[in-house]
Amino acid sequence: MSLNFIKLLTRKAPELPEGCTWINSAEPLSLQKLKWHVVILDFWSCYDKNGMNSLPLMSAIASKYRKDPVVVIGVHSSKASARRPLGNITSAAQAKGIRYPIVVDKGMRIWHRYFVTEHPTTVVVGPNERIAFKLAGECSLEQMSRLIDDAMDDARRSGTLARKRISIRMPEAKSRPGNLM
Repeated sequence: MSLNFIKLLTRKAPELPEGCTWINSAEPLSLQKLKWHVVILDFWSCYDKNGMNSLPLMSAIASKYRKDPVVVIGVHSSKASARRPLGNITSAAQAKGIRYPIVVDKGMRIWHRYFVTEHPTTVVVGPNERIAFKLAGECSLEQMSRLIDDAMDDARRSGTLARKRISIRMPEAKSRPGNLM
């Protein structure tokens, strides 16, 4: 664990930057909006096989905790994404059946703020807006669930967990000319 990451653990988690493109969310999300929730940031890239391997796990987590104050956010971080179309990211997410919000991390600002070094990396931010844990590499649904359950239990004990999950609206489907509705 780097010294910079250890310093990061002692302060409030870095906010998600404004001006990013969002997929599967009608509006930009922020840690401030998601206060009182456990927020799972999954760093992946559609240009990286290891990063793509985390998507089924994160979909399972999003499904398992869909009624709890737990929000999964995919963070698509890749040097290549600045040079390639947004459609590549959207297509990869659709192909894997991703329904949770994805923020496109152009310029890898979120990646650097969280001292991420590899795909996949998962960062869990507790309801107190502090990092609960960071995990580089792949893990199982059971392992990830145990860590999330621990973060929720700690938040319940301290009275910082929302009673119900925030509603995240999907973007409106755009009709294409020539399509009959």
